[in-house]
Amino acid sequence: MDDSLELLHLDINLRKSLPLQLVITYRPPAGSFDTFRTKISNYLNNINYCNLPTIIMGDLNVNILKNSPASTGLNQLLKLYNFPSAKAPQLVPEVLPLP
Repeated sequence: MDDSLELLHLDINLRKSLPLQLVITYRPPAGSFDTFRTKISNYLNNINYCNLPTIIMGDLNVNILKNSPASTGLNQLLKLYNFPSAKAPQLVPEVLPLP
């Protein structure tokens, strides 16, 4: 286990649908955001060549509701790889009950 990034990559190929990549990632709260950003950038550079639709999800431990170097860095990273910016936490109430 890395102290700044855990990652699972799935290539999903279902009949009668387009293939896609699912990237599930976790950044521990105490992990360096700069190290995380460098490692995830390197990873995205390596998978970007195949031009498949890609979904990134997980717990990055970045408060995107607060203007901070980490939230700004996350949105810059997403923009660099043409992903939509993170604007609000996404919780699915059926899976994770809201308090």
